[in-house]
Amino acid sequence: MDRFDILHRISGRGVLEPMAILAQLSKLELSGVRPEHILAEERDTDTVAEMLPFLQASRCHLVVLSLECWNVGNEYRLLDVVAAFPHLLTLKLVRFRPWHSFLSPSPRHARSMLPFIPSVRRLFLTGTTPAALDLVGLCPNVSLVSAGIRDLIWDMDEGDFPSPWPLTMDNTEALGPPWNPLRSIILSSKEGLHDVEAVLGSAFHLHIVPQLRCTNWAGSQYAPDVDQLLDIVKKVSPVRMQVSMEIGGEPMRFWERVAELAPRLRFLELKVTLQEGQQDEAISWLGNIPAALRPVPLVCLRLHLTKLPREFVSRADDWGPIYSPISSDAIQETYVTGQEVRRKLPQWCAGAIRTLKYIAVANEEPSWDDGSAHDTGSNRAPRSDWQSADERYGGSEADEYEYQNEWYAEKIKTLRWWRVERSVKGRWRRTKLRPLTLEKGKEMQRFLEEADFESIERINELLP
Repeated sequence: MDRFDILHRISGRGVLEPMAILAQLSKLELSGVRPEHILAEERDTDTVAEMLPFLQASRCHLVVLSLECWNVGNEYRLLDVVAAFPHLLTLKLVRFRPWHSFLSPSPRHARSMLPFIPSVRRLFLTGTTPAALDLVGLCPNVSLVSAGIRDLIWDMDEGDFPSPWPLTMDNTEALGPPWNPLRSIILSSKEGLHDVEAVLGSAFHLHIVPQLRCTNWAGSQYAPDVDQLLDIVKKVSPVRMQVSMEIGGEPMRFWERVAELAPRLRFLELKVTLQEGQQDEAISWLGNIPAALRPVPLVCLRLHLTKLPREFVSRADDWGPIYSPISSDAIQETYVTGQEVRRKLPQWCAGAIRTLKYIAVANEEPSWDDGSAHDTGSNRAPRSDWQSADERYGGSEADEYEYQNEWYAEKIKTLRWWRVERSVKGRWRRTKLRPLTLEKGKEMQRFLEEADFESIERINELLP
């Protein structure tokens, strides 16, 4: 291992030569292959031309391969390299930006020569062009795809350099057919959502990472973000959906359309941020959630309530709204009111959604006393919502859950679970919430993540 002491001072070839003898190496992350290394006049230098063959010839049994800033001039060579690792399960490509689809006619590489990569189960594409989405079609056994389109090719804020090729929406579009059914689809960027939507297929789990706005524009039926959400939901038809929304005072009637477009939806994880608006109105907007979700036949609902707004709209001018900080007294008053609304919210949701069997609430504000028999210690999230993927699912080999870090990273004050119990006595229906411990809640969360549609429908039989 002494040979690795000077790797930061030597070329890419010098890095990979000693690695080639590490037969037990299962995870490899290479970063720093910057665009400046492959400008037109340098495209054939040893930085890229020699690193790829060394990867291909190595005796490593790679399970996870992560390549950052891999802007190689010939993507087909990279595909050949990846296909050379028969045990590769997870492939992560950051700023991988092909300038045309792999499936477009090319005199250099016929479609019939494209390698299939059957071993890959999890594919992460971050900061990529739409053309890279066709890589999914070369991984016939992939079950999880995370896609984040980056339209801008000169990212000065990230220290990138301009690509030597003109990347436009005309010559970078994906040309392949819709993806085969997947277990999970994660959309990690708002940019290029339209391009991703064009190739989406169905999936059990849909996770939209960026926050969506629910506030309508004048003259439109739904907010632009909501229109995009509905288009995606129609294509994916998820059973489980994670989505983050900024809500205002409007009734969110679009959930009726969600119920129509995604009739399989049974488990919703909804992260809610209140729009910064009139300070005396914002907290009441949480009360719109139960009625909005009434049409959706949910079995389980998990709400993540972010911190209350610290600013309000004091006035507006030609440039838009002007925000002012809320006074400390107003914050205290809003907090007290907000805690009362949050305390009642689980019961309101259980009453509105007649199919609901379990509900959880994660709260970024300090705890409230709801009068139930919760075990305070066991229901307090120690550091974050669900801690890290390694801690949740047993060590560093739990790669299939690593993507959840994007969702569960926010620190919260409390996380509480309830089981919904319903009874009928004469003409009266009664809905009661039975609190669960955090450990029981974790068990429930994992069951819902790993179950199929039929198991979720029979959850009370399988988890009595």
